[in-house]
Amino acid sequence: MQCDGTPDPTILLEINTFISLWHDEHQRINVEYTLKQTNLVLSLIKELNNVINSIPNDSSELDNIPTYKKVSM
Repeated sequence: MQCDGTPDPTILLEINTFISLWHDEHQRINVEYTLKQTNLVLSLIKELNNVINSIPNDSSELDNIPTYKKVSM
C-alpha cells in the first residue's frame, strides 16, 4: 500500500484486493466515482509499466516481470 492509500501495482495481492473492493462498492453506479476509479487504475497500470521498463537487464527482479504483467491485465 502506498502513502496515499492506493495499492502498490507491483503486488498482485494488493491489486486483487483493490479490484474486489471496487467491484463490491455500491457507488460504482455513480459516473463521476467510476471515472475517478478508472483514472486511478490507469495511473496504476502506467506506474507498473514504468517499473517494468526500468528494470535493468542484469537484475534479479527480471524474474518478477511475468507477475507484474499478470497484474496489468
